[in-house]
Amino acid sequence: MVRRISAFVLCLLCLAGCTHSSDEDVLDGRDTISETPSHSESPLGKRFEYDRRVIGSEYGEQSEGAHPSPDGRYQVRVNKSNIFIETSDGKRFDWFDSGSDWGPRAMDFSPDGRFFAVAVPDSVIIYNFHTKNPRALISKQLINIRFSDDGNYIVGEEFLEHRSGRFVTFNVHTGKRTTSPTPPTVEDRSDPKIWQSDELAIVNKGRRVIAAGVDGYFVWSVSDRHLTWMPCGCQPTGAAVDRKAHRVAYMLPEGRISLWRTSDRREISRWKLPKAVDHGREQIYAGAAMAFAEGRDYLLTYFLDKGEVWALPKGEFVGSWKGSTK
Repeated sequence: MVRRISAFVLCLLCLAGCTHSSDEDVLDGRDTISETPSHSESPLGKRFEYDRRVIGSEYGEQSEGAHPSPDGRYQVRVNKSNIFIETSDGKRFDWFDSGSDWGPRAMDFSPDGRFFAVAVPDSVIIYNFHTKNPRALISKQLINIRFSDDGNYIVGEEFLEHRSGRFVTFNVHTGKRTTSPTPPTVEDRSDPKIWQSDELAIVNKGRRVIAAGVDGYFVWSVSDRHLTWMPCGCQPTGAAVDRKAHRVAYMLPEGRISLWRTSDRREISRWKLPKAVDHGREQIYAGAAMAFAEGRDYLLTYFLDKGEVWALPKGEFVGSWKGSTK
């Protein structure tokens, strides 16, 4: 997954209305924001090793190191156009030429470990680990891709010059492709004409897509080609959506996380991150990375070589680490 670092403008936080459920409390403007412990916890160990390596590729280490599969059986290394597939102990399993000397624009594993997908300028290539067969599905200028939770569908975003990109879905087995309408203009102050997603999710057997990015997320009902824009009103520097499309998280420049529930489209929790200090000066959270843990109720954040893990939905601090995510 490739994420775009968005420009940002500081603004007032806009909170949604109030409803309540048994496990998640919606903010109503009077809640106490969770404070983050300032001390560093002990290393998190192997429990979050996979998620830490994934967030590393999203933070700008896409071409460095090995990219692990969720089941831990394989890992992928990239060398320009060549995609090398290894077993977890580093032994060569297979390789293929992606046809792009510029390397991949995005990549993802299916959660069940059956497939690996890589986006290049003219297609998305799906590799089957059982057959060792890479298959290309034509699609131009994909800048973001992601498998569905069951591994049967892929959603991508096509780059369109001077306008917001369209979303594209693929049936992994039949190759059927569906393209969304061009998203309407979004009031993104960094560029009022162009909106791009930070992360995508496809659910309901390929019938629903969530695209999270600057200042909100799109909901695409694939069957009727309808796009709905859900603004957060908070001018985040980044966004993430979990693979099952249950929650969207926003990174706010002043160092807070805003967590939204997509079922009723409301903010359900908000908490503070540790102060970001570089060379003795406090920094704004611009360029920070975050990712939902695969199949678990945790969110990982990473900035200035420091990372934290938060238990959801309330954003309770679990632990931290220092140094590279690789």
